[in-house]
Amino acid sequence: MINKEYLNFFALGDVYEINHTIDVNKVIEYCNTVNFKDRGRGVFSLSLTSIDGTLETAIDGGLKYIDGLRDDGIRQPTIHYQNLMEHISLLRDFKDVICRTRIFKGGSGAVWEPHRDGTSVLRIVVPLKNCNWKNFRFMFEDRVLRLEEPRAYVINTIKDHAGVIFTDEAYILVMSVTPSTETAKILTRLLDIK
Repeated sequence: MINKEYLNFFALGDVYEINHTIDVNKVIEYCNTVNFKDRGRGVFSLSLTSIDGTLETAIDGGLKYIDGLRDDGIRQPTIHYQNLMEHISLLRDFKDVICRTRIFKGGSGAVWEPHRDGTSVLRIVVPLKNCNWKNFRFMFEDRVLRLEEPRAYVINTIKDHAGVIFTDEAYILVMSVTPSTETAKILTRLLDIK
């Protein structure tokens, strides 16, 4: 069943930007010093949250085969979260409502197959490095989104979406946050109104 609270967050549309600050160079520098887990299809994952805060309970692959576990149950910050928080304002802004959050790394041919996410969390996507139009395509329903680095996008991921990388190394931050009153307050403050 669709969480009705989730749908309230997309009155502005299926994709919208929020303001944030990020030191991409520091984030990538950190990423180059740690081990990403292979999640298949050329995609590697660095978990910023886990079930209990340890890397041993990080879930890097899909949840479809793990009974009873949802993205909103993966909310304890890991050492990577702690180490990156000073460089990513969104990690500070959403610290009380954070759920499953990861940085993905992929090379040429890396693929996220078409899928739909559940409604237990909202997704915020931040293309970090080599995610311009030439290097990365984010397919959303019947179109391709032009995501720009390092902007932050709230995306309605209960709709069909997929991704493909066309360069040697690209990085993308995918945050999950609870669809709650607290989250609504934070998003309203961070809205990128033009």
